[in-house]
Amino acid sequence: MTELAALHPEIEGLLREVAADPQSNLLRLPRTGLRHSLRRAELPERAPTTGLRPAERELLRTCRHEVAYLLLLACYRQQITAPQNRYLVYSLNESGEVAATLERRWLALASQKLGLMSGRSILNAMALLARCVSPDGHRWPSVLELAAASSRLDPSNTAHNYAALELILAHQPASGVRMLEKSRLRALHLPAMHLVNLAFGYERMGDFEKAHDVLVGLEWPWNGQLTKCFMGLTLSAQRNQEAQAARWAWELNELVVGGGDIRPHVEGLKHRRRAGHWRPEPTAPRVLSQVARKVGGCIEEVAHGFA
Repeated sequence: MTELAALHPEIEGLLREVAADPQSNLLRLPRTGLRHSLRRAELPERAPTTGLRPAERELLRTCRHEVAYLLLLACYRQQITAPQNRYLVYSLNESGEVAATLERRWLALASQKLGLMSGRSILNAMALLARCVSPDGHRWPSVLELAAASSRLDPSNTAHNYAALELILAHQPASGVRMLEKSRLRALHLPAMHLVNLAFGYERMGDFEKAHDVLVGLEWPWNGQLTKCFMGLTLSAQRNQEAQAARWAWELNELVVGGGDIRPHVEGLKHRRRAGHWRPEPTAPRVLSQVARKVGGCIEEVAHGFA
């Protein structure tokens, strides 16, 4: 049984050839080319069919979509398991065990989409794919490199979303926002998480008005309403909009009374503050304090995060 027995043998064979060939450049992108694309708030264009090695041409012909999706799964996993992102990106789980929950979700998704039946099989597939993407064949590629490789095979807004979020987290929010705004122009409808990342990017830029505008227009399923209300409340406080903050606060309190838990969100706020990724505007603590006195309940916990 081979290392990647759960992968289709043909896909595994092609990936092994690509990984072993130091001249392969379908998925290994020169850093200068990637930087040039990122300066334009884009990922590299779809790979040409000329000038490629035989295994690369066959990969494009037979399994480009499957490999592109595997690369997106690698982006997702790398972002959710990075320790510094625990509360910066996905502080949504009620128990606070964010990484573990998302890891299970990710494994289930990989199994469903790729037919990989065990976590070890999936992780082995990722390791092989990383050797195809890594410039030296050894260093684990960055999210930006993985997203760019996916885009070369099968351009998608999802690849741009992962790359944009990575830029935002790497203290380049303006570049990430530009990339997400371009995706917004290309698509009639973007998934909720893309728009949450856009609001997050505007927040990191200090443009609370635009962040709030994106949030208000966001259509999220019922299980995301608590996150939306929490973000609305905190952004309103940052904008010194007490009446608006109170409206979000009433709705947030109702969700908590109905069983929602804001503790991971509050902890995320505190963690971001300690890490130097977020700080309240001078007027925001007063706004939250006033709203907490009017509304009470869970809003007092949020106010403590701003104090």
